[in-house]
Amino acid sequence: PADGVSRRHRTLTDANGNPVPFVHVDNTAPEGGNGTYESRYNQLSDINGAGTNSGDIIILYRGDGTTNLYDQGAQLKANQYLLGQGAFGNYTFAQTPVWFSLPGGRPTITNVNFGGDALTLASGVTVDGIDVIGARRNGFFADGIDSATIRNVNFRDNLNDGLLILNATGTVLVEGNACTGNGFRMPPHGPTDVDCMDVKSATTGNLDLTYRNNFVDNNFGNGLEA
Repeated sequence: PADGVSRRHRTLTDANGNPVPFVHVDNTAPEGGNGTYESRYNQLSDINGAGTNSGDIIILYRGDGTTNLYDQGAQLKANQYLLGQGAFGNYTFAQTPVWFSLPGGRPTITNVNFGGDALTLASGVTVDGIDVIGARRNGFFADGIDSATIRNVNFRDNLNDGLLILNATGTVLVEGNACTGNGFRMPPHGPTDVDCMDVKSATTGNLDLTYRNNFVDNNFGNGLEA
């Protein structure tokens, strides 16, 4: 349901009968879109601020296959989905089980600004089917979130960690990702504690962390750390 409409042409609605909000981002779309399927945002950073709301399902298209307009970093809001083109699987949108599939090539994101993360996570988010390459700090970063799912993401050649989550609580699933070549901005120009994927619990509260079926190779520091 790339446009929020099922194969049976029924609008996907939440428990209150409201349409489930889908937001579409495609770097080949004309400038000035509003995020609908027909008028897509053309910059990943358009999802920041008032561009999206908590709980939105954001579809990120491969576009032209480059990081053009996907290179300034973005900040997710609570309970959002960020699904790259090519992602597929069972999801729960607005408490409704859904099989989602959008054929096509994967999008690639980064942050070309020094000290910038490609994506900042929030509590309850799901990210699936994206390549994160060459960010000038971390690929994904979060601090103090409650729960997240990171699945089928390719973290490659980010200057610090591929994935860094600090002070986490709740349930965090890190599954089916690939992590290569991260963390090579070494001292004296970078931190000494960099890893491929690093999730640390908060000093209070509980963290249920699952690392599963991840591929790790040729990173500075540890492949997986918790």
